[in-house]
Amino acid sequence: MEGDRIGLTDTLCQLEAFKIFTPMCIADFNSGDVQLYEAGCEYEVVRTNVASGQQVNVGDLLFVIRPT
Repeated sequence: MEGDRIGLTDTLCQLEAFKIFTPMCIADFNSGDVQLYEAGCEYEVVRTNVASGQQVNVGDLLFVIRPT
């Protein structure tokens, strides 16, 4: 995954809670007034901080991405 180029709506990962899988993309971090990521840009995954199946908690840094 590191080095991959992604768009705003490309799935980064799927989070599981109680056997329900939810896809996560960087567009999920944009909200009404706050636009952290621009729609016309492409982004690169610089680092992945978790492994498949690893338990994560609220506030954990899962990925490091940057605009290309």
